[in-house]
Amino acid sequence: MISVKCLIGQILINSDNPSLNKFKCQKCMEFIFFSPTYQCKLGHWRCQSCWQERLNTFESRCFECDNIIESIEDLSRNIFIEKEFSQLQACCPNSYNGDHLNPINNIIQNNNNNNKKDNNKNKNKKNKNIFNKEKEEEEIDEKIIDFDKLYPQEAKALQTIAIEDQYNLNDENEEDDEEDQDEDENGEDGDGDGDGDDDDDYDDETIEERIKDVERGCPISTTVGELKSHLEICQFRFQKCKNEGCIEIKRKNDLEEIHYDINNELNGCKFNLMKCNDCKRDDIQKRYYQSHLLSCPKKVINCLHCDDQFERSHWPQHEYTQCKQRVISCTFKAGGCNQRFKRLHLPHHLKSINHIEFISKQYDSQLFEINLKNNLLLSKLNSISNENSIFQIQLKKQQKEEEDEKQKQNQHQHQPLQLQLQPVFEYKNKWRIPSFKCYPIAKAGLLNLKNKKVQNINYTSEPFEIGPFKFLFSIDEMADYEDGPSLHFYISPIDLGNQLKLEYSIKLLNENRKMIKYEGERLFTSLDRELVGDTLKSDIELGKDEILEWGIELRTVEVHEPLQETKAIKNNNKIWK
Repeated sequence: MISVKCLIGQILINSDNPSLNKFKCQKCMEFIFFSPTYQCKLGHWRCQSCWQERLNTFESRCFECDNIIESIEDLSRNIFIEKEFSQLQACCPNSYNGDHLNPINNIIQNNNNNNKKDNNKNKNKKNKNIFNKEKEEEEIDEKIIDFDKLYPQEAKALQTIAIEDQYNLNDENEEDDEEDQDEDENGEDGDGDGDGDDDDDYDDETIEERIKDVERGCPISTTVGELKSHLEICQFRFQKCKNEGCIEIKRKNDLEEIHYDINNELNGCKFNLMKCNDCKRDDIQKRYYQSHLLSCPKKVINCLHCDDQFERSHWPQHEYTQCKQRVISCTFKAGGCNQRFKRLHLPHHLKSINHIEFISKQYDSQLFEINLKNNLLLSKLNSISNENSIFQIQLKKQQKEEEDEKQKQNQHQHQPLQLQLQPVFEYKNKWRIPSFKCYPIAKAGLLNLKNKKVQNINYTSEPFEIGPFKFLFSIDEMADYEDGPSLHFYISPIDLGNQLKLEYSIKLLNENRKMIKYEGERLFTSLDRELVGDTLKSDIELGKDEILEWGIELRTVEVHEPLQETKAIKNNNKIWK
């Protein structure tokens, strides 16, 4: 169903009757087609749109009385006026002529529209007493009913084609519109008012001038309340042709009776699908049907030379090999025989004339052609052979590069595995320092050493091995003027060729209060002398034997370069003196 726009006066019967003014909202002077009516407690009604507009301006009183209205919920529906309005007689919108809906007619109307606008524009520019056309346009627009807006849900349920009225199809060029608008705003010839013309000028006149279609229009008149149900079943409503490619808009009854009739040569749709009786195709548009009959491969045709009949697809075989009446050349034309005759006379021609000389010439000619083709094939074969050799060389090179790349990837993949398979070496021992001189520490802790110098003392163990690696353990006894004397202990590698990560555990065993233990993990290089643990302050209390005893435990964690397989070296507890 096509969206129809029309004036209220064209729908309501006897709309000019002054008694119908009571069905207009006294605020917007609009018939209550679009909006329900609401009333205050005293019965003063207006349409919903006007009430809502008033509430949006924060005006909380009725239009006519002093009743306070804070929201639309404070009002009630005036069902009496709505029911009375629904009983008014109205004619079907489809009773009017629908030529304006046809896009083809709109092109002609649009051209006339442009010419008429130009004439009106010239007249308005010369007339300084122009009436306000914008106001008039607004008044006319208020009277126009768009039935898609009136019944939007129904239009969606029926899966209708929602297009606007096509009387303003193909608007004039946008640039011309902008130029006209600039001229109107500036006011040519000194009038300063502008002409105010736009496409709606002609549209409104088109609506007003629309006439009833007495012959093809809907003759039914109904009430306003039943208009919706009538439009659902109206056989005179406008619809777009369902055929793909067709843009025509016709009445529903015309579409079914005339437009879709494939036998109607004059008014039938050119996009109707037709079926070929020969090839059984059923998707041929009517406009192409005649051309299809001239090329259909299953169409039975007559030979141009004889009376045989056959399908068009068999024509080449019949024409060039079977037709007895077709004029042909001698079989040995290439040898020099140029006679022509019907195919049925070929055996007599071959018997009546000696063709040995022609056969010999034709043989020589064919042999020459064969040798020429053979040479061309040999040349192509050599070229292909050379290309194949080059391709094989490139392929071998590519395969070798891929193999080298795979080997590199395999090496990178196996390298972490090799590191994981390296042996783990451990070392445990104790270091006793029997003649440990703690005087600088103990005494320094009791005496005020400010501005005095105390000599630092170093104790270093014998080298010990952790697998293939050698290390030293050392202690520095240092005097710190701010915090007091302290001990620092280190682990130092000897000629370490690799980067080695060690886990260590250093314990001071004979401290009276509690065992002091330091654990951690360090990465060693050949030049590192790593400080391990925290600094021990000078309040260490030793035993009477004045022996300082350390427990050392070391374990390799990771070597950053692969090592050769070596056996772990076990060290028993050893006392260094």
